[in-house]
Amino acid sequence: TSRTMRDNEENGRGYYFETRQQMEIDIRRGEYLEWGEYNGNLYGTKLSTIRQVIQSGKMCIIDCSPKALKLLSNQEFMPYVVFVKAPSMIDDLYSMKLKSLNPTKFKNVTVNQSIINISEADFVSLIEESETIERDYHAFFDLTVVNEDMGRCFSNLVEALDSLKAEPQWVPVNWLY
Repeated sequence: TSRTMRDNEENGRGYYFETRQQMEIDIRRGEYLEWGEYNGNLYGTKLSTIRQVIQSGKMCIIDCSPKALKLLSNQEFMPYVVFVKAPSMIDDLYSMKLKSLNPTKFKNVTVNQSIINISEADFVSLIEESETIERDYHAFFDLTVVNEDMGRCFSNLVEALDSLKAEPQWVPVNWLY
């Protein structure tokens, strides 16, 4: 990020802090998977950071825009892409909203304050955006999980990650030497 580091922050933990000028140079050089501006500051995901995580032997989990999938899906990275899809019916989202309002009745649901305040129009927009992403980018997805129940969705994601750790994966030969 190009924003100023806060008192409780440390460079390399949560964020790497760079000058705006350096970030703009790196963006022009194509060194970012994706980037954007918020409140006058640049934020982004640097490709070299992804490489460092992979080379350290760790699994790199990235929440990226669908447009970034084209850049990620190459011989260097070969990602396992999971699309967390919104339920197709407005009733399903309202059901989730009701569960979050009454968490004692539904044991596997965590209260998410943001879902309580979402209007019907926002729900419809969320579903439409989800369907658009699925239609336009489905060729990149290795797994689609429908988020009808947060607990079940989380379990499906953990199951997929566990299977990735156990199953052999094809990797570029230069990762091995």
